[in-house]
Amino acid sequence: MAASKLLQAGAKADPGSVVTVAMDVNRKERVVAVPLELKRALVKSKKAARAFDALSYSHRKQFADWVAGAKLPATRVRRAQEAIPLVLAKTHPI
Repeated sequence: MAASKLLQAGAKADPGSVVTVAMDVNRKERVVAVPLELKRALVKSKKAARAFDALSYSHRKQFADWVAGAKLPATRVRRAQEAIPLVLAKTHPI
């Protein structure tokens, strides 16, 4: 396994050294901050809301970031509305 110089220094290991590594599984649920505009659009369609909740964390985050990334409020509203059929079709916004 490759390790950065920072990890090597922290382990007091030199390149080529053999080290023992312990890894833990992170079981914390990752929560996506859904923008208000997307929340409002999902409230109007229960089917879309269920489909959105069933998406993986990465896909929910992609939709949320796409909507929230718009500079103008009107663009965020438009993107949120455009997201509904994409969520139902299980496609991606980008």
